[in-house]
Amino acid sequence: MPFAAQHLIVPIRAEYLGLESLAQLLRWYRDRQAARRASANMAGILLTVVDYRRPATREIVDIIRTHNRHGVLRTEIPHDPRVAEAPSHGIPVVHYARSKAALAYEQLTDELRKRLARRPR
Repeated sequence: MPFAAQHLIVPIRAEYLGLESLAQLLRWYRDRQAARRASANMAGILLTVVDYRRPATREIVDIIRTHNRHGVLRTEIPHDPRVAEAPSHGIPVVHYARSKAALAYEQLTDELRKRLARRPR
């Protein structure tokens, strides 16, 4: 059976519905692993649209990090309207704008390279 991916990155918005979605996805993934039907390894959970000006953000981020200690990537993608604008111009956000989100995506690339290099194949 061909594989579509070797590793999964799970992007989750730092808000309540994202928290609920993550719980459902992780249950589904663990069931697939238990049945030996999960072909891709979880590379990490990526917190996106992080806005610490919203009151619930810190609490949600803490819950996700507490319950998934080793699975959550250190890099967080901050809320940035330019992330949504870039695709309409056909340009990746890292080329569209020098913003906090663009820099965070570059940090994510470095973090994933390091994380995946440490894992046994």
